[in-house]
Amino acid sequence: MKSLTLIEELSLNALPAVRTLHLDGWILRFAGGYSKRANSVNPLYPPAGALDLSKKIGICERLYRAEGLPPIFKLTSHSYPSSLDQVLEEKGYQPIASTSVQTLNVAGLDLPASGQIQCTPEPTEAWLAAVARIGAYDADRRALFGPLLQQIVPPACFGLLYMEGEAIAAGYAVAKAGFVGLFQIGTDPRFRRRGYARSLTRHLLHWGQSQEAHTAYLQVTRQNTPALRLYEGLGFREKYCYWYRLGSTDPVT
Repeated sequence: MKSLTLIEELSLNALPAVRTLHLDGWILRFAGGYSKRANSVNPLYPPAGALDLSKKIGICERLYRAEGLPPIFKLTSHSYPSSLDQVLEEKGYQPIASTSVQTLNVAGLDLPASGQIQCTPEPTEAWLAAVARIGAYDADRRALFGPLLQQIVPPACFGLLYMEGEAIAAGYAVAKAGFVGLFQIGTDPRFRRRGYARSLTRHLLHWGQSQEAHTAYLQVTRQNTPALRLYEGLGFREKYCYWYRLGSTDPVT
């Protein structure tokens, strides 16, 4: 359970929100709608007070709806309280985006760097453009993404894999407390299934080793079969899973 909470904390640091509110053991994050992770309630810690659960949920609902966003809760098997998932289901919240959190012991692994890959400590315009192109981001999503990543505090590595001068794969890593997290790894659709994502991942793990990381972690949705195969082939194994409960933008009447 302690390692679960630690990885959840590390992943929050790896994608900062624009605004954060702490509510009796819950962390509420707001980022203009960019990604569920940056716009959700994270019930990570036991309550410090005696605030009624229904009232806490109601406060969250009002705050997110005031932003024009649906209330979303990011849940694990150790969310507080243990009844929260059931309570949200009874309130009509829908389960979405079941995600596998996987880890790998990188201490002692032979992970050579690749000359095809360029890394920078901050997201460059070239990196942001490549990610937007690979992910088919619209202009609004592209505008939100960059400023969030600029706020990352721990050491980070933003990697681009080039082929004949063109950036065809991108991803980033964040290192803290002996862990390196891998995020946003993707390959241009024209170049998939050729091992480029694997090369980029290994390079980011190599960078993590240089930051004294002993363990790597990543998050992959259960529907992403190619990515699941890639990470399994590299030795990653599931540590735990999380999922979201999505409410309505409009109050229930």
